[in-house]
Amino acid sequence: MDMDLILSAEKFIAEYRKVESATPRVGEELIKAVVKDKGTAAHLCRSWRGRKRDWGDFYLNLSRDVQYGFLKAWGLGRPEGEAYIKEMKANPIAMLWADAPTCIEWPHTLLKFFYNHGISVKPAVGIVLPKLPSEKKCFGNSTNWGNYILSLSDEERKNVLRQIANSTLVPKPEKSKQRGMNR
Repeated sequence: MDMDLILSAEKFIAEYRKVESATPRVGEELIKAVVKDKGTAAHLCRSWRGRKRDWGDFYLNLSRDVQYGFLKAWGLGRPEGEAYIKEMKANPIAMLWADAPTCIEWPHTLLKFFYNHGISVKPAVGIVLPKLPSEKKCFGNSTNWGNYILSLSDEERKNVLRQIANSTLVPKPEKSKQRGMNR
């Protein structure tokens, strides 16, 4: 498992938990910094307020280019992410066949896992969790999972994230370099 995936997940979780824990205004300021179009930013600010600082619910409903904007703002931008966004802007229909690179897909997949699994001894096949939180903090969402993962020791945190990545990230077949060959 690529250690960069684990480190990026740790940073992603720490950053979104800061936003969830702050006032709604902090999230709105981040949205306005990331989304340059004022109308879209205003719409997303209303969406953020309506989701009551639930980062996962908010993030999972964003387009991949906006998701990547948040990742870049948190220092998680990557050349393959830049190339993907550039391709989407040049050819918007490409989103129908072009897979998002792992640097964009992994945070999205991680949050989907958080919402689809409660925090229990074995939340999914191949995943075993240490030091479970209290019963009321075991429901699957970005807040509970984020707090849980950040509460673990460095070694435990990396192990849990590695297990989740191994369970959720499907290896993508190598694509041909020629355009149009991967429909």
